[in-house]
Amino acid sequence: VLSEGGVAFEQQGAALAAGEEITLRMILPPELYQVEARARVLEISPGGRVHTEFTELPDADRQLIARHVMRWQIRKRQQDQQPGLDT
Repeated sequence: VLSEGGVAFEQQGAALAAGEEITLRMILPPELYQVEARARVLEISPGGRVHTEFTELPDADRQLIARHVMRWQIRKRQQDQQPGLDT
């Protein structure tokens, strides 16, 4: 789950802890935008989902994320509006 404010993801490998500062490197398909941000771990859900908020994110990267999220929402709405795709 991605927004301009942070990201949530399933934890794999090394265990993270609430309050920890991490560096995130993301490639956003299909545009293949490359974004790097510093984030603080807000919480870890019982199922292992890590919730973060960005603490350092250059404006250019924030704009890439905003554009990516907007395009994803448009694609999702278009798919939801096409008849016959529900199975």
